[in-house]
Amino acid sequence: MYTTVDKKPKNEPKNEPKNEPKNEPKNEPKNEPKNEPKNEHKKEKWGTKLEFLLTCLSYVIGFGNIWRFPYICYKNGGGAFLIPYFLSLGFIGFPLMVIEMTLGQYSAKGKVSVWQFIMVAVQAVYYNMLVGWSLRYFLASFTFPDLPWKRCNHTWNTGNCTEGQVGNISGLKSPSDEYFHEEVLAINEDIADVDDLQWDLVFCLFMAWLMVFLSVSRGVKGIGKISYFTTLFPYVCLTILFIRGITLEGAWNGISFYITPRWTKLFESGVWIDASQQIFFSLSISWGTMITLSSYNNFENHLILDATIIAFGNSMTSIAAGFVIFAYMGAVAHVRQVDVDKVATGGSGLAFMMYPEAVAMFPWGQLFSAVFFFMLILLGMGSQTPNIESLLSAVLDFRPDRRKYRLFILLQFCIIGFLLGLIYCNTSFIKLFLSLSFTPSAGYYWFTIFNDFVASTSAMIVGLVEVVSIAWVYGIDKFMDHMTEMAGNPPTPRLFWKIVWKYVTPIALIFLLIATLWTTKAPEYRDYIYPTWTVLFGWTVIVVQVLPIPVVAMYYLCKCYRENTGIKDVSVPDVDWKNKDTSSSESNGDKPPDNTPANTPDTTPAN
Repeated sequence: MYTTVDKKPKNEPKNEPKNEPKNEPKNEPKNEPKNEPKNEHKKEKWGTKLEFLLTCLSYVIGFGNIWRFPYICYKNGGGAFLIPYFLSLGFIGFPLMVIEMTLGQYSAKGKVSVWQFIMVAVQAVYYNMLVGWSLRYFLASFTFPDLPWKRCNHTWNTGNCTEGQVGNISGLKSPSDEYFHEEVLAINEDIADVDDLQWDLVFCLFMAWLMVFLSVSRGVKGIGKISYFTTLFPYVCLTILFIRGITLEGAWNGISFYITPRWTKLFESGVWIDASQQIFFSLSISWGTMITLSSYNNFENHLILDATIIAFGNSMTSIAAGFVIFAYMGAVAHVRQVDVDKVATGGSGLAFMMYPEAVAMFPWGQLFSAVFFFMLILLGMGSQTPNIESLLSAVLDFRPDRRKYRLFILLQFCIIGFLLGLIYCNTSFIKLFLSLSFTPSAGYYWFTIFNDFVASTSAMIVGLVEVVSIAWVYGIDKFMDHMTEMAGNPPTPRLFWKIVWKYVTPIALIFLLIATLWTTKAPEYRDYIYPTWTVLFGWTVIVVQVLPIPVVAMYYLCKCYRENTGIKDVSVPDVDWKNKDTSSSESNGDKPPDNTPANTPDTTPAN
């Protein structure tokens, strides 16, 4: 009996059942899943939520945190500055960031289909020059036995160069000052004076764009992987620099100078303007890149928590960087035998003059110089790669059928960006166009205009348009319903968010814009006062950046008039507004899209 039972199953599967099921599942189901994901028009998603957070942190934490915030904080009352700073963050920066992240995540589209393209393109061109300068200094950090900005015995030095103690004698310049202006920039005395290109900077600019191309070429998942390094390693660098800084004599004088509150400063309007502008600089809001980064999220992602982590991490990094920078400022002031405020500086002067001078004074200067400038390169790349990805995403969202040419389009962007960084020609307009390059001798003056004069004003205008459009035209209740649809629960307290988006943020931005316009004057760099026509040029660039907004608005108003419809009919989204790919999140283990059909009619509004 045992043998007959044993034999039966052995013979049966051998002849038929075993062979047939074997062939069937192998041929059919295997081919189907293979073909399905191969959708050329499908948008990429982040590999993990952590990659999204790290990429956003890498994007918002950049040069502004290291060289702008510490100086702005010191100039505007030290510790007292944190009051307007955090108020601006809570009522302007954070609400705008949540709006942008919602726009991107809900629509799964980059900013061209939501806002505009030009601002990021303008920013990307001049921002990469900072990476080029940092690369130039990083390579120079391997000069032995002395760093090239330590002595006054070089061909580029002038009779005003002096080493060590300069006291309060005016007209004298440090070796690091002359290295930056005479050797690296070969700067002229006037914005209209144009000399030859600085070919070493051309090479560094080329390498900066090459690094951008390689970083973005692997897509958003590649950027996410790179962000582990570009986000986390700068904190290692900051820690090393801080430990070294506090061991220097005079360091604690600098730190004390940085954090001591001067409460009377709070009554000056300039302090509040600087605080809000710093928020726009450091959070990089209104540029559209945050919309693009969020468009790669799964539909059900909890974005308010993400925004909180990003904003908090950005602010804490800025404050921590101030301790590092002012420790070195205190050390330099001690060696020079002057007060800290005599060496305190912001912007590029802090990164390319004050800090190099500090590390050159002490042992192991080459090591700490290389660490600092490598950190700046990483910070610059961390901000620049999302910018270029947002430009790329804008084009590919507009034309999904071009996704297979992604690499070629990226290469075009990088080549154009590189060439715009060093425009030169032999026409009669050479004075105008050649000086627009950031690599010739007059290029630094133009860089200052773009960096200090143009960026924050246009960002504030776009931020105001964003919040007014969402809160008053589209409808804040409907917008908050979309947030509930994604996260599963409404933003709480709902009344607080409603008041902030409808009243507090728009009114604050209007006052800040008026104050900015009222106080706008021709920019200055050291003793050089820019000609009046540069203000006109700056405003022209601002107008060009924000022009797509009124142009598109006028188009739809004309459409209303032609079709005899109301403004409300064109103030609602089209059927493509909601992310159609919500089902993709199911494969990643998120909640199933059963509720999608039920909610979809709300977003195809005729109301």
